[in-house]
Amino acid sequence: MTVRDIALDAPTIQVRSSPNRHVIAVIGIDRYAAWPLLSNAVSDAAGALRAFQSLGFETIVEPLFNERATAAAIRRLVTDDLATLGSADSLVVFFAGHGHTRARTLQSGVVETGFLIPVDGDGAEGHAATWLRLDTWLSDVARLPARHILVILDACHSGIVLGSLIKWRGAGGDGSLDDLHRRQSRRVITSALGDQRALDSGPIAGHSLFTGCLIEALTGGLADQGRRAVTGSEIGLYVQRRVIGYTESRQTPDFGAFELDNRGELVVPTRPVEVLPAPAIPPSPGAPSPIVRSEWDAVYERTMPPAPSRSLVGQAEATEQPAAPVPWTSRAQVRGEELRPVQMG
Repeated sequence: MTVRDIALDAPTIQVRSSPNRHVIAVIGIDRYAAWPLLSNAVSDAAGALRAFQSLGFETIVEPLFNERATAAAIRRLVTDDLATLGSADSLVVFFAGHGHTRARTLQSGVVETGFLIPVDGDGAEGHAATWLRLDTWLSDVARLPARHILVILDACHSGIVLGSLIKWRGAGGDGSLDDLHRRQSRRVITSALGDQRALDSGPIAGHSLFTGCLIEALTGGLADQGRRAVTGSEIGLYVQRRVIGYTESRQTPDFGAFELDNRGELVVPTRPVEVLPAPAIPPSPGAPSPIVRSEWDAVYERTMPPAPSRSLVGQAEATEQPAAPVPWTSRAQVRGEELRPVQMG
């Protein structure tokens, strides 16, 4: 197994908060203490962070990469660190790392429980108390004050969470974007079904198959469909179709709603955020500070976005084109080696 250790600094794109914040928090773990090392989980989390930031999302907590992603830190992220969100805010939480299931036989039959594995979690035969029970963790996420929450899980068996506690809905929900935005939402996109493993590598170098397709969706794939804004469910549907469309894919992403959902949707623009020039004359004392105007204003005011002036993602990143979809090919195959994809669970 080829493993690449990654030491990435957290992206530092600064966006001045608007009254309705759009926040992204990420977790990525490659260097496990008791589980097989992964190659791309940290770069997946960093890539998802950059993609959402380019669409106007901001960070209010530090990313949890590798040794920082302990069980205590991941729990604290959703019970305390993100509790400062307001009732009009939107939140995306992304996790890339190992997932696991454990079965227990009861009188009524076999019951399987899904877990996310923190960096300090015991091995597969160890104590489940050192892992994060997925349904419990999502219940804590659901109780955050944000109006809209979208959880994205790139881990083996993560689809197990789409069970009896999940209310399934079709992509996009019912009603206009305005209606969906007003109603509270709790949505989750998973990289694999409950009995499937998620691959740690894919056709886009440095990313898993699932996250590669997610980044493709956010950096041009959905915009190419002529959409100015999409819902979290539509992102899930796009990624699901792209992943299962690869000839060597062995996983099926899924998406649905979890606890405290009220049939709303998080709405995401499909084009990068632009910043208007600062006013030439400073505002008078007591006047509100100018804020960043973004695609969000266009979505919610139903007006055309302003003429672009400067991209928040920087000149170098702004000129990059989204990676074109390619047939499944690994770096090992290119070198003529036997393909041995690393499983994430």
